[in-house]
Amino acid sequence: MKTAHITKSRKRVAKAYASHDPESLIIRDLLALDRTILANERTLLAYIRTAFVLAGSGLTLIKLLPELQAFRTLGYALIPVSILVLFYGLRRYIRTRNALLKLSLDPE
Repeated sequence: MKTAHITKSRKRVAKAYASHDPESLIIRDLLALDRTILANERTLLAYIRTAFVLAGSGLTLIKLLPELQAFRTLGYALIPVSILVLFYGLRRYIRTRNALLKLSLDPE
């Protein structure tokens, strides 16, 4: 039973990549490229999540503890840090995506 499932999966993968030139990249390489693209997207989402948490923490410190100057200052510092984290994550995502696109279009 398990072998039939594996065979079906292999046929499905072979069918999905049938349009690619077999001389350029083998299926294993194409699957690795797909995994890398998905990992890049997950990393971008992690940067976005971190930026939101930093901004939310900053706003929380500003609103909930306005009488404590140190916490208010920390809150105001966290908001620009969150923006920097967001832009760094976007920059990293775009650079990696472009490198992966170049790799998939030109395997040499």
